[in-house]
Amino acid sequence: MVGNSNNGSKNSGFHVSDVSDSKRRKHEKRGRNAEWLASIWLRLKGYKILQKRVRMRTGEIDLIATKGRVIAFIEVKARKTINIGLQSVPETSWRRISKTAEIWMAKKTKFKSHDWRYDLVVVCPWKIPSHLKAFWRP
Repeated sequence: MVGNSNNGSKNSGFHVSDVSDSKRRKHEKRGRNAEWLASIWLRLKGYKILQKRVRMRTGEIDLIATKGRVIAFIEVKARKTINIGLQSVPETSWRRISKTAEIWMAKKTKFKSHDWRYDLVVVCPWKIPSHLKAFWRP
């Protein structure tokens, strides 16, 4: 029975997990919206978006874009301020992104002569996205 608990209380039809699922969905939607806004901003800056939300066993890359002979592996963060966004990607996440990027590059041989880097785009409410090129280096 949904909402049934072991403490004998009446069935409210509501689980604590429902709250966490709702919160997770809200964060995922905010993240998708930030990625969409970041991809538009990057296109306006002359980038071509190659792929979005690349998932592999090693990790996930939000956006993969190219401009000239450079491939950018881009992490997108939606945060209240740029400073919070700058601090929101831990080293372990960058290492997972890096491993995923290496696998992606190995599979995409047509880009083997391109340079590549790891960028961060921070999307804050009512502001133009901030694109930080080569934000992280392995």
